Amino acid sequence: MIEMVANISTETASQCHGKLHSAIINRAKEIRSIATDLSDRDCVAYESLISAFKLPKSDANNRRLRRAAINRAAQEAARVPIQVAELATEVIGLCDELEPLANTNLTSDRIGAASLACSTIHICIMNVMANIPFISNDDFVTDLNSYMKECIAYLAEHKPNSLPSELGR
Repeated sequence: MIEMVANISTETASQCHGKLHSAIINRAKEIRSIATDLSDRDCVAYESLISAFKLPKSDANNRRLRRAAINRAAQEAARVPIQVAELATEVIGLCDELEPLANTNLTSDRIGAASLACSTIHICIMNVMANIPFISNDDFVTDLNSYMKECIAYLAEHKPNSLPSELGR
């Protein structure tokens, strides 16, 4: 959405602002491409976790191997949403950069992009939290918790709140 806003806004931008629009468009394209790759990685991570849960647990050795496989898969399943959350914070930053330059008719789209990015971060936090119980590496869990706290603080600061005080006719 932010790529679209920047593209449409470029048509009316001054030459100076046109360069900034181009930079935003290019970064938005890169983010979209990276996000697509991360989506594929997330599917693989989820499938690996499901496969690990299906491993046999008939004896102590099988249970140990199963726990280790679940731990590895859960760590990867937590890494991907962290990367997605980082991209979402970039999208919010692009929305903020574009605010004074964007076509005012596209304000709802720009704010919508920021809102979707905030929701994405929220979902990423929940996905990481869902994987933590299966991770046995305490240092990794500490790092995950620390990062999630940063995300929560970021969301508290950047939550889009621009609903109109009055409604139209």
